[in-house]
Amino acid sequence: MTFDASTVEMIKTGIWETVYMTFLSSFLAYVIGLPLGVLLVVIDEDGIRPVPWLHKILGVVINLLRSVPFLILLFIV
Repeated sequence: MTFDASTVEMIKTGIWETVYMTFLSSFLAYVIGLPLGVLLVVIDEDGIRPVPWLHKILGVVINLLRSVPFLILLFIV
């Protein structure tokens, strides 16, 4: 296998895109996930400010969203 300039450039581009997607998705997961997690703990039955109906709705929505990556993997495989 030869590594000419175009191959090296393609590898560099692929590595950069992978790092970019990883950091962006991690950042978004923290920005969206941490506040939702704190909110779920606060509005839990034993939390600071219990709101059972909102806790139930958010719990269902979050559980559905957590399964999306697995469904994508299942579809691809």
